[in-house]
Amino acid sequence: MMSAGFKSNSKITALHLTILVNVGYNEDISPVMPHNILKKYDWGALSFDIKVFRTNQTSKSTMRTPGQEIADEAIVYTLPSIWDKMANSSGFNQRKEIVNQFNCSNKWKKGDISRVPVIHEVTVRPTPRKISILSVGSVVVECGGVEIVQGLYTKVKQMAAYALRLFQCDDSGDILERVWVVQADSLSLVQGGFTAGSTLTESSCEAFRLCYNILVERMTPVKVRLQEQGGSVTWDILVRQVVFIILVFQLAALDV
Repeated sequence: MMSAGFKSNSKITALHLTILVNVGYNEDISPVMPHNILKKYDWGALSFDIKVFRTNQTSKSTMRTPGQEIADEAIVYTLPSIWDKMANSSGFNQRKEIVNQFNCSNKWKKGDISRVPVIHEVTVRPTPRKISILSVGSVVVECGGVEIVQGLYTKVKQMAAYALRLFQCDDSGDILERVWVVQADSLSLVQGGFTAGSTLTESSCEAFRLCYNILVERMTPVKVRLQEQGGSVTWDILVRQVVFIILVFQLAALDV
């Protein structure tokens, strides 16, 4: 439901909207949607009356985005081609002409139709991540969210390889083959989050980068000590030495 005030040139100067949000019978992220409605447009005098209500239907305000080949199809389109395709498929130009004819025939009652691009606010949220370095030298990483062909697992794996090369081991060239990305669940990674907002991949990589910085800081003294003893320091040797030190400290703690 809408009430509007406008000038003689059809420019809207005031707008009041009554918005009903159907959240269905299950919980979703509908309550946060009103926060993103205002966007960056100059509305003039603007007011909202937003009501969130439950029904016995599934939520229509959020949905799972397309994945696999469906998502790949959107990559080949640019904004101008999407803009023109939407106009052709919806008959926008023909409907615009009908509206103009209606406005010419009516003095006090006017109508309009327009295409308005949506501006989406991109925010980065905290995301938990988990790294496990096995005694054989393999690196297992877990991240929340869903891989829907946006390259989440690929970028996380590349970030892991980049960070592990900071150790500058003699065999750091093949470190990418040692990284494994496994599917996380609510048991192994609590509150892993969901795939939304267009920033999950970036926040995941940043979370892993911070984790790897801590690992580099803790394992570098061991690497320096091995280098002082002479010989080549490979990733396997470094990991085995770190595991040995951890076992020694654990046994010492048991003796105490």
